[in-house]
Amino acid sequence: MDKQGNEITTEFNGPGKFCSSYYSFYSQLPSYESIEAVTDCRLFLISFPVLQKLYAHSLQLNVMGRKVLEKACMERDYFLKRIIHLPAKDKYEWFLQVYPEVYKSARLQDIASFLGIKPETLSRIRRKLSLNQ
Repeated sequence: MDKQGNEITTEFNGPGKFCSSYYSFYSQLPSYESIEAVTDCRLFLISFPVLQKLYAHSLQLNVMGRKVLEKACMERDYFLKRIIHLPAKDKYEWFLQVYPEVYKSARLQDIASFLGIKPETLSRIRRKLSLNQ
């Protein structure tokens, strides 16, 4: 939520992806965000202490966990450093390529918030793109 109480969407996840409030999970501090499932999904939960025990007992799980975290960091870094500076139309076209399944189920205002543009701007972009098809 921003200071005015508006929801801010910071991430989308599709099938087969891990989802976490990584800062909160690894620091063991309260989260700044909440996670909402907008489609049916299978949810698995694990606590930090249990994950640490699994990592200590399985090199394979330890490596897998590190790789998942590395991928999440790289995706977030790419988004923040590259995509955020694009014009609105280019941001939306990128979104359609990277999140084609999310496009079908996410609300317009959530997509707009994620891309850092106003919902009205996103509506205009979508209208123009549909007219060009």
